[in-house]
Amino acid sequence: MDTNFIKNIIRIGRVSSIDVNTNTARVAFSDKDDLVSGNLMIVNRGSMVDKDYWIPDIDEQVLCLMLPNKS
Repeated sequence: MDTNFIKNIIRIGRVSSIDVNTNTARVAFSDKDDLVSGNLMIVNRGSMVDKDYWIPDIDEQVLCLMLPNKS
């Protein structure tokens, strides 16, 4: 598999803003001249009976999974 393909799917960045109402964050990628993503969903564990909630802090480093858009 092409390593550039993997680098575009799994990305590391820093949180630039959060929206607690939609459980999303925007992330800046330093390797892309601080390009800021659109709103990305924040994955939380325990979404049914055992609920758990976590929102990253601004400027916190995060791992992003960027799935290809299949239309």
